Amino acid sequence: MLFSKTMPTASDKKLVYVVIPIIILLQIAGYFYLIMANRQIAMDTLDGQLGTGARAYRFVAAQRGAYLKSSADLLTKDFGFLDAVGTEDPATIESALQNLSKRLDAHVAVLLDLNGQVVAQSSARAFASQDGKVADADLERIAQRYREGQPNLFPLQPDGDSRLFKWTRTAVRNPTPAGAVLLGFEINRAVLAEFKNVTNLDFAYVSAAPGEPWTAHASSLAWDTRSVAHAGLQYANGTAWTEQIDGENYRVMAVDMNGSSEVRVVSVVATPYGPTLRPFRRLEHLITAASLLLCFASIVTIRRTTRKIVSPLAAEVERDALTRLANRRAFDNRMELADAYHQQQGRGFAVALMDLNKFKAINDNLGHAAGDEVLKAVAGRLPPLVRNSDTVARLGGDEFAFLIYTQDVPQLSAIAGAIVERVRQPILLPDGQEVAVGASIGIAVCSAKTGERATELLEKADAAMYRAKQGGGGFVFAS
Repeated sequence: MLFSKTMPTASDKKLVYVVIPIIILLQIAGYFYLIMANRQIAMDTLDGQLGTGARAYRFVAAQRGAYLKSSADLLTKDFGFLDAVGTEDPATIESALQNLSKRLDAHVAVLLDLNGQVVAQSSARAFASQDGKVADADLERIAQRYREGQPNLFPLQPDGDSRLFKWTRTAVRNPTPAGAVLLGFEINRAVLAEFKNVTNLDFAYVSAAPGEPWTAHASSLAWDTRSVAHAGLQYANGTAWTEQIDGENYRVMAVDMNGSSEVRVVSVVATPYGPTLRPFRRLEHLITAASLLLCFASIVTIRRTTRKIVSPLAAEVERDALTRLANRRAFDNRMELADAYHQQQGRGFAVALMDLNKFKAINDNLGHAAGDEVLKAVAGRLPPLVRNSDTVARLGGDEFAFLIYTQDVPQLSAIAGAIVERVRQPILLPDGQEVAVGASIGIAVCSAKTGERATELLEKADAAMYRAKQGGGGFVFAS
């Protein structure tokens, strides 16, 4: 039969089994690259927000400290307060300190003499011990640690529970230097709530003396701040990492807050993944949907291109331009396939080579155009004489070849006889002239019991064809 009807092209399978998987793999690689890049951008955005918020927090904390300092400087110059200090009466001074605490919203107020010893103090009851006082030694130790221009964050345990305070100190002159006032402002959840309103971040404070474990103080989240701070020690200051808090992932940063070498105070700054990553997750869903759609579109496009363009071109490459039969390349491919079937499954087949008698005379006397018309006429008569599973090919010149899937000699004889009879019928040329040619056919059979390869069969069929030609035409079986 004509090659386009009988022989499937290899291009389809190559595209389906090679090209499409490669394209899909490339698209998958591109998909994961986009996802990873998107997540990295999201994480960079999260870290950027965290860093910006931490810097804003430092600024707000510094501004708050400066405000407390300036307010304390102003109020300690109040004449009423200075008069109370001048009385040197502890009860009077304590009353003045209580009034000063209320006006500044301080939790601890202490008057120190010029030697740094406690003269009087006033503490909110929630921070006082049973006698209503904070231990003088603790206050004097904080006064010794105080450094002007530093954050001055130190813990205090007035009631056995460690609490963190922001301390500010201002000199008292009446009119000569008379001592100093030390004010403590607790960093509690209310303070952290104010910071959160400004920065949109969550905070927790922890502190530790050299060689001591971390102590947790105020926090705006329900988390184990000590373990979070301990984990943060493996990171450089200002470097973010991830913690899970209440079942939600947070980006966390540990920020050193104290300049003192005696007590390390760390502010653990955190922001949840959710609000920041939500747009990026939606983008991931869009990327996923687009990638799946692109993969589907690629498969459909390749298959349509294969069916509409590649397959016809591939078939055209393996088709004889003049007769539209299979060419030598196509016949060789089909022979390899038949040989493989024989080797694997023991399937027999036959090869027949045919040469036209008297063709050279027509070609020489009437011209190549007439010869081409004869070849086309003969080619048109051959396909109906074999089955669809068989192959008819023009190998070149006036030589034709048949691949027939049978090893039955009587059946092959019938087919060969029909071919000889059909070819010898007169051919009418376009100019009205009538010519006739004959056929010489050599047949080689590859049965299930024989082991000939395709090349050997072709050689045998070729030798048989020449014997037929020497005998005046017809067909001859190879011995």
